[in-house]
Amino acid sequence: MLARERLLAYRLPLILAIQSALTLRLNDIASDDEGLYIHGGHVVIAHLLHGGTANAALLRFYGSFFSGAPNLYPVAAAVLDSAGGLLLVRIFSLLLMLIATWSVHRIGRYLFTENVGLWAALVFALTGSVQYIGKYATFDSPCLTLLAVAAASGITRRSVSSAVLAGILLALAAATKYVGLALAPLVLLLIFITDVTAGSRWQSDFLRAVLRSGMAALVFAGLLIAGYRLWGPGIADGLKFTTTSRQALDPGSTWYLMESLAFDVGLAFTLAIVAILLMLRRRAWDKAATTAILLIAGSVVQASSVRIHELTSLDKHTAFSGLFLAVPAAVALDWALGKHGRATVAALAVLWLLLIDGMWRSSYQYSWPSSIMGPISEIEALNISGRYFSFDADTGAYYTQHDQGIDWSPSAEAYSIFTQGNGKIVETEKGHEFTGFLFQPSGLSAQNRSELQLLERLLAADNYYFEVATFRVSPYVKAKWELWIHYPPGYHGSEGSRHGTDRAGRIRSG
Repeated sequence: MLARERLLAYRLPLILAIQSALTLRLNDIASDDEGLYIHGGHVVIAHLLHGGTANAALLRFYGSFFSGAPNLYPVAAAVLDSAGGLLLVRIFSLLLMLIATWSVHRIGRYLFTENVGLWAALVFALTGSVQYIGKYATFDSPCLTLLAVAAASGITRRSVSSAVLAGILLALAAATKYVGLALAPLVLLLIFITDVTAGSRWQSDFLRAVLRSGMAALVFAGLLIAGYRLWGPGIADGLKFTTTSRQALDPGSTWYLMESLAFDVGLAFTLAIVAILLMLRRRAWDKAATTAILLIAGSVVQASSVRIHELTSLDKHTAFSGLFLAVPAAVALDWALGKHGRATVAALAVLWLLLIDGMWRSSYQYSWPSSIMGPISEIEALNISGRYFSFDADTGAYYTQHDQGIDWSPSAEAYSIFTQGNGKIVETEKGHEFTGFLFQPSGLSAQNRSELQLLERLLAADNYYFEVATFRVSPYVKAKWELWIHYPPGYHGSEGSRHGTDRAGRIRSG
């Protein structure tokens, strides 16, 4: 009996261990987003310590398109990067996601039973995007975790102080990543509903619910207003660009978006609907209402993406769906596993599918061309100072940050140039403002690929630039990295690095 009790006590730690193993198996070089946000944090720190007009201008530029305040998570990421490199920053993301899993367990246990809490933690841990952002140094994991802890604090406790804490955490979540603005009101609604339905004295419970949710909302709104007064001029454009007035940066068809969502969280969404039907069948109206709000919270961000046909960040944002769908999905699983026969077999099959699907989707999402390290190494070997153009410049900047002569123009500027049409591309190439160009066509929209072909023709016809080398993006595709460089007068690099004037690029496997 004692051994069984010990085994039961270790169920949640076992789930956290499984989540850690599934997350840590993912491995790749720094993505462009990771390089961008870490570098942004270093810029903020440099501006705070040394000032400077260049740092101030770059900070304003980051504020115009970052999806969270540059002064928050990027600073923490930069400090961790200085202490232990990219791996330490990613480990920080994993620790945050483990806290989120613990919070999901608390919510499920409080609203339903211990078993539901454990199944909810497992469903959340198996979600592909949860594994993905658990080893990804971006705004997503801190925002999601702040939302999860805020929900756990507000739902599982009934004191005014816990409501104040929830409001503080929700404000931090919204400032860390602006998508938190859309989800915070639903967390506040969950706090209200669970307070109203927590006891048997309707009138006193209703008044307590109004007091606690109102207090949380006031703290949340007050902190956001104060923060906007402090940072507003620096983040207003970024807030509009990424959230309030967002337009599709990488448009996709409705069918493709829905198919991607079905692969990512389709099982959890289906289980959540089953849970609502179960609650309605049992006439557990309060549980049905709570479960329905969780389902809405798990759908709102994705519904917005589908509405504007936005493919960018779709897969990452399904982690937020996983946060709110985990408990309803666990209710359905717990019910099925409590039955005998086909229902139990079906539930075990679903759990197996959740594991396979999560591993597949996280591996699919956690993949970008590590072959870029080939041309980056070539640029370092050439050692030609100047500005470099690339759609993946932020990755390049991360790996060449200690080489003061290599200045990568931010990836956002490259995309901005291409959105201005062919005239701007001609002006950029003929203006010779860049020392080098590094690009590859995969991952670009059809329009951008057309403009990239124009840039290739301009570079080939201009004696100012030479195609130093090409590198295969992958052995499985024809796409290749192209590196074009301007050699300054009198340049004498290594013969192994400098190419002649015949423009015949060397083909290498990246």
